[in-house]
Amino acid sequence: MRLSSPAASPDVSVIMPVRNGQRFVEAAVRSILAQTHANFELLAIDDASTDATPAILDRLAAADGRIRVLRDGRPGLVGALNRGLAEARGALVARMDADDVAMPGRFELQLAAFARAPDLAVVGGQVAFIDAAGDDLRRLSRHPLDPAAIAARLARGDCVVAHPTVMARRAVLADLGGYRAAYLCAEDIDLWLRVAERAPIGNLPDVVLRYRIHADQVSARQRLRQMFSTDLAVRTASLRRAGAPDPTSRAAGPIDWHDADAIAALGPDVAEIASLFAAMDRIYSGPVRGWTGDALRETDGDRTCATRRGWLCAPAVSGPRTPAAFGAGGASAGPGGEADRADVAGRPVADPDRPLARGPHARPRLTAILIGDRP
Repeated sequence: MRLSSPAASPDVSVIMPVRNGQRFVEAAVRSILAQTHANFELLAIDDASTDATPAILDRLAAADGRIRVLRDGRPGLVGALNRGLAEARGALVARMDADDVAMPGRFELQLAAFARAPDLAVVGGQVAFIDAAGDDLRRLSRHPLDPAAIAARLARGDCVVAHPTVMARRAVLADLGGYRAAYLCAEDIDLWLRVAERAPIGNLPDVVLRYRIHADQVSARQRLRQMFSTDLAVRTASLRRAGAPDPTSRAAGPIDWHDADAIAALGPDVAEIASLFAAMDRIYSGPVRGWTGDALRETDGDRTCATRRGWLCAPAVSGPRTPAAFGAGGASAGPGGEADRADVAGRPVADPDRPLARGPHARPRLTAILIGDRP
């Protein structure tokens, strides 16, 4: 027997992509079902999971009619997000990640914010960090609340709008074309930069989500892609503000920084950024694994590029070089992290020349968050 029937006209459509999320997905779904504002639909987009995720989603959907499970091959994250936007029936869409836990009053708080400020296009909130077991790491985000401050931080590449906390006006996102595949691993900051050009984005002071930190989140190579996409989003946003065309509007998928012909077709702004990240990729893929001093010395031809860009090399650490399981005081692994650089033991990496960056898309450059064997 179903506990709730499908909403004929939901106020909110929740978009939750998931791939192989059996470990945490049920807790994520149940946190949405426990919302104090109950008129919503939950769109769980299963990205061709090969574990128990499909069975878990089907079982939960059979028990609660507000859950719709969508399957369509292997769309990838950006494709799944856009599928959710296309299928959403609510005027507002809320993002949810399949490894996080929403606070019970999240939707109620965000709906009230939209009612108070009808001009807002997006409302995010603060997060409390938890570990894989769900234990509190005693760290909270401190994202700015004011739309002008948020827009300024976004323009610097600091993603102070935590993606899994967001509620947004569906029509605004749809009019902008939704998420763009060219910005893989930073599709959110690209979207927020485009939204901020059209309408204000706000953050609540309240914690609306428990953001889970665990070892399976982002690999070292994905970090490099994330930084590339973030730099690219910042550059193309500055071009749009200057009245110039966005060269990535012609990109149908993620940009290959080693594909000289494709990069050349996108113009000099993209080519400049791509050349820098191609150099970094060569360093990472070089004869010495990981982002260590030895790795940079083995790739002297590219080291100049790294130095000019302001990237840093973490000191050598003992033990296996694997990405840190970012805990309290660990490296940047989610929204609003206060310590974005740490070695694999969780010790901060000092950099006397640069302040610590903030957030998952902040750009401390190549620090110990990227220490790790090649995937």
